[in-house]
Amino acid sequence: MITHLVLFKFKPGITLQDMRVQSWIEQMNDLPKHIPGITGWQHGPNVTKDDEAYDYALASRFENEGTLQIYFEHPVHRACMLQGDELMTLCFVDLRH
Repeated sequence: MITHLVLFKFKPGITLQDMRVQSWIEQMNDLPKHIPGITGWQHGPNVTKDDEAYDYALASRFENEGTLQIYFEHPVHRACMLQGDELMTLCFVDLRH
């Protein structure tokens, strides 16, 4: 099992209410419907209001490293991340357990 954690920070001038962010969130909601091997999927805005905190997070699980790689390379994921690149920066980590 692999846990994939991603933290997103909105670029200056971008907020959760931005229609482009809302469209991106809809795409995030749909990713598990299109990509096999996702066994857990939770994402949402940070509830802690702090300038140093990240704005949004994803916690997802995959069967193994192979299914995580399928996710990374999947065209639906790539399209979602391309849209997100315009709106935010990110950092991530993948944990094996």
